[in-house]
Amino acid sequence: MRKLKVMTYYGDKNDYELSTLAGTVLTSMTVAADVFTAPRPTLEEYGSLVDDFVAKHELVSRGGSTLENQQKKVAKAALLEAMGILAQYVNSVAKGNGAILVSSGFELAANPRTLLAPDLVSGVRLQNGRQLGQLRLDFDALKAAYEYEYALAHTLDEVGQPVWDATYNTSTSRGNVIGNVVSGDIYYVRVRARNYRGWSDWSAVSTVRAL
Repeated sequence: MRKLKVMTYYGDKNDYELSTLAGTVLTSMTVAADVFTAPRPTLEEYGSLVDDFVAKHELVSRGGSTLENQQKKVAKAALLEAMGILAQYVNSVAKGNGAILVSSGFELAANPRTLLAPDLVSGVRLQNGRQLGQLRLDFDALKAAYEYEYALAHTLDEVGQPVWDATYNTSTSRGNVIGNVVSGDIYYVRVRARNYRGWSDWSAVSTVRAL
């Protein structure tokens, strides 16, 4: 029987989901300090990373500058790295004990024998961005996916189907910026998700006319 573990990778979560989970882990491991007696990194170090990311995320969510967005990405990368190390520590302490794993606040890893390819991505929304010449792509996140791919088109073939001329990879389901679009052109996008079992089918197509 496979030993229970917590997940060590959370890069598939959007910024809001990550900030919520990171805070939950900090609170939970503080409460369970008698179990997790020597966390790596320390809870003080981890808490500083959580606070830094949350502050930068909240600033950018209100409309941050290019520099502020970059600073948020750096803070997110540092937090994800710390969460991965801390989750490994939790697994080493718990040794498969489900109650101890859950008490850490981290999410339990799925059994790879029951893991299936991701479901269809839903909630795909293509809309004009904050600046002219930009579009914004959002869609609903899938917990079973660690990566997404979206295909973009702005022309149709002779039977009226989009001609997919470019694909892009992303790890986030929110705020994907598509640049260099032509004002007045109609753009089409579809999304699929990936996990360790493969790719989902393509989503329904979302479309918008660029301003």
